[in-house]
Amino acid sequence: MIFEINLCLCFKGLKGLAVSINVEFGDIDWAVNNYKDFGAIISVISEKDIKAIKKVEMMKYISGCAMKPYHIMSCDDIPLSQEYSPDCHPATEEMISDLFTFVGRVISSKRVLHGNGNILIHCNAGISRSSATAMAVMTYMQKKLGGIPFDFYERLPARLLSACHSCGSPQPNSLIVDISDRVLNLKGALTALI
Repeated sequence: MIFEINLCLCFKGLKGLAVSINVEFGDIDWAVNNYKDFGAIISVISEKDIKAIKKVEMMKYISGCAMKPYHIMSCDDIPLSQEYSPDCHPATEEMISDLFTFVGRVISSKRVLHGNGNILIHCNAGISRSSATAMAVMTYMQKKLGGIPFDFYERLPARLLSACHSCGSPQPNSLIVDISDRVLNLKGALTALI
């Protein structure tokens, strides 16, 4: 399963070059097969995703992914309204802040200027956590690099839905979206989309 989000942010980097960054998200199998095309990888997986963790470790260490910026956000797929049992690991503000710090480093690196700043985001199934993280990353990058245009929030859901390349459709994790909205101080604009 693959969803592609083209975030064409043009900004002046080193030497005044215009830069665009693509954010794509999908499931673990897609990520393992396509990671070479990306400059940075974000894994949104839980400790329960044993199979996925093994593939991620294989992808990171055996396939040479260790040479790329790599970030793991370890959380379960728990929606905002659900009660959390003691063995659940929901997303936290610290996780989202760390995610944005990582993305900030990626977009300010020379890797972006040399055409390999594309970001791969995956979770186990490629539906909820990865789509929410993609929404958050796109919004963070837009805010950081170009400011939020008046129609950004109107276009964001359509990008997610039209980018679906399989039988499933994005169903962004409400907790990740809500926390991202708060961390970015968007006053509910991102949360209102889901």
